[in-house]
Amino acid sequence: MRTSTSLLIAGLTLTLTVPSTVRAQLPDWGADRYDRRCDTRYDVERVAILAHDVEETATRIHYEAERNNRRPNRDEARMLEALHLLNEAAAAFHDRVEERWGGGSSRGAGDFEDLVRAYYETGYALDRVNRRPYIDQGMERIGALLTQLSGYYGRSRDHRFTRGWGDRYDHDRYDRDRYDHDGYGDGRYGHDGYGRGRGGHGRYGRDGWNDRRDRQ
Repeated sequence: MRTSTSLLIAGLTLTLTVPSTVRAQLPDWGADRYDRRCDTRYDVERVAILAHDVEETATRIHYEAERNNRRPNRDEARMLEALHLLNEAAAAFHDRVEERWGGGSSRGAGDFEDLVRAYYETGYALDRVNRRPYIDQGMERIGALLTQLSGYYGRSRDHRFTRGWGDRYDHDRYDRDRYDHDGYGDGRYGHDGYGRGRGGHGRYGRDGWNDRRDRQ
């Protein structure tokens, strides 16, 4: 009887101690997942690299578009205005991220929202003009970068560039209400814009000082 009792106690002791020993030797997967998620939720160095690439790409396609469209029609003027605003939004976002890297407290969430909005509004403007491969390729690049960045600002979202946004996204959070009703026409590149000193046709009006047209 004593032997049976001893064996039972030994068995219970082994049952209780072995799992705790094994658990001590295994990684704590729950904590590991949590720590990894927290460590990568906002990787400022990675975000800074992506922000730099977005601004660089936006600057390049904006410059090329202005150089190749010296006398834009109304829709091309809207495209140029949208690319200008996209370039500005990309620069503002990059600056805010660089501030964070330098010790600032803001992650630039608001600037990222502005950047995404400018990106979609540029897509709407591009739907109204002929395709230009260098712009489409740049927008595809920016869309891929924004997709990567979105994971650091809330939830991941697919921002890949496609044509036909005017039909797909009219009621989306980044809809084009801002530029409906000829909103571009009175802006920086509009034919009645602030460039009245050059004949009242805006900076890039048809009677202005630039003649080259982009007809790719």
